[in-house]
This record gives sequence, structure tokens and C-alpha cells, in this order.
Amino acid sequence: MTTARTRTTYFNGRFVPGPEVLVPFRDRGFKYGDAVFDTTRTFGHRIFKVREHIDRLYRSLRYLRIDPGIPPPTMAEITEEVLRRNLPLLEPDDDYWVTQRISRGLDPSDQKIFGHEGPTVIVECLLLPLRERAALYRGGIRVMTPSIRRAPPEALSPASRRTII
Repeated sequence: MTTARTRTTYFNGRFVPGPEVLVPFRDRGFKYGDAVFDTTRTFGHRIFKVREHIDRLYRSLRYLRIDPGIPPPTMAEITEEVLRRNLPLLEPDDDYWVTQRISRGLDPSDQKIFGHEGPTVIVECLLLPLRERAALYRGGIRVMTPSIRRAPPEALSPASRRTII
């Protein structure tokens, strides 16, 4: 069910109400984590460094050999359009997370069942929970630093070290 206050999302070539975005459970992003995403935010209703974030997204996509079927300038335009369509839903002091999610899509055997070929591409806006986090900005947050490193640099591929920002 959609309402006038429903955010618009880009999903596989169309701008649709967010609740209409339904990704098949057999999508490789769900099955194997075979996906890439990037998130930035808005400041004063403007996307922060959208071109730099798109560049980082595409470096990660190249590393995983996922072709989104959309060139970077078009992805930037889509991202800006998703924001433009959702700006009327923001209050003056609110801002959004802006995220692109791309998975490899469905395996060939699942494409006929679910009626989609190619990558799954989603661009969305999500309201930043600034009011809920205000106390954390004022009073700080408790953190714990483990004594054991999770993955030492020596365990990473040299190629991944070049592409991670």
C-alpha cells in the first residue's frame, strides 16, 4: 500500500514507490552476498560528494566484475533524481541517507521463474535518524575495542587494498 508520503525508489529501470520494491529471495545478493552498495548522506538537502561516492561504487563493482548496465554519469543522474523526488517529504531540518545497491541479480535458472534478467539495481533515500541520535551527539556513546584484530592487512588481497577507501 502506498501513500502520498511514500518515498520513491529507483528499481531496475523504474522509479516506483518504495513498498513496491520486491527483490526475489533467489537474488545472488541474498544468496551469496554477491552485491555492492554505497551510501552517502545529504547535508541541507544536497547529496555529499555524489560523484566521489559513485566512483567508489564503480571501483567496487569492477573488482567484483559486476556490470550494473548503467554508466557512472547515469547512476549519478538517477541518484540525484531519486533525491529530487523525495525532497518534498523532508522537513527543513531533516536529511537523508542516499544508497545505491547493486547485486549480480538472478542465476540463469531463476531468471525465467522471477522474470528478471541482469543485475538488480536499487537507489533509495532513507530518513536520517537525527532526532533519535541527538543524545549520542551531546553525551557520546560507549564503545568497546576488541584486543584481537579481525583481519590483519597481510591477509587482504593487494588488489583490494587499492580499491578500499
